[in-house]
Amino acid sequence: MRDLGNSVRKVNRATAVYETLLDSIINGVLAGGTIIEERALVEALDVSRTPLREALGRLLGEGFLVRQGRKLVVHQISERDFVEILHLRRILESEAVALATNRLKPESIGQIRAALKTLKIPGEHTPERHWEVDDLLHRTIAEAGGNNRLFRTVMDLRRKTKPISMKLLMERHYPALDFDEHMAILTAIEAGDPAQARAAMIAHIDSARANILRKLEEF
Repeated sequence: MRDLGNSVRKVNRATAVYETLLDSIINGVLAGGTIIEERALVEALDVSRTPLREALGRLLGEGFLVRQGRKLVVHQISERDFVEILHLRRILESEAVALATNRLKPESIGQIRAALKTLKIPGEHTPERHWEVDDLLHRTIAEAGGNNRLFRTVMDLRRKTKPISMKLLMERHYPALDFDEHMAILTAIEAGDPAQARAAMIAHIDSARANILRKLEEF
C-alpha cells in the first residue's frame, strides 16, 4: 500500500508539472521554438527529473513539443497546422452545435448571452476576458452535444489554437466581429434550428480561419 501511495504522489507531481508547462505553452510564456532545458525547469518548478520527464513525454506525445536532434523544443505551429486544426474544428464543432441545439438549456443560453453582452459595455476588456467568454460558448455547446469524445477533441484543438486567437483578440475590430458571429449561433440554437446553427458555426470558424491566416502573414 505504501508503494501505491508513492505512485499516486508521483503521478500527481507529473500531472501538476504537465499542466504548468502546458499552460505556459498555450499562453505563450514558452513560445514556439523555445529549447527545453531540464535543469532550468527542475530548479524553476522545484521538482525532480522523474515527474518532469514524464510531463515532457506527455507533451511530446501530444505534439506540444518536438525533437530536434537530441533537444526538445516547443512546437512552432505552422500555417498548415492552423489550417488543419481549423478544418477539424469546422467539422466537429458544426456537428456539436447541431447536436446541442435541442439539448442546450435556456438558462445556459442566457448565461452565454449575458457574458457576451458584458463585452459590449464601454471600457477596457482584456484579451483574456474575451477568451473566457469565447471559451464559455464553445465549451458549453460542445459539452451539451452529449458526445464526450467529441467534446474532449474540440477542447484539445482549441487549446492548440489559443496563442494565435489571443493575438487576434488584441485587435480592436475583431472582438466585435466575434460577438456578432457568436450571437448568430445562439439565435439559431434558440430557434431550435440545427441546420442554421450548423451554418452559423461554420461561418464563424471560416471567419476565424481567414483572420488567423491574415495574422500569420504578419509574423
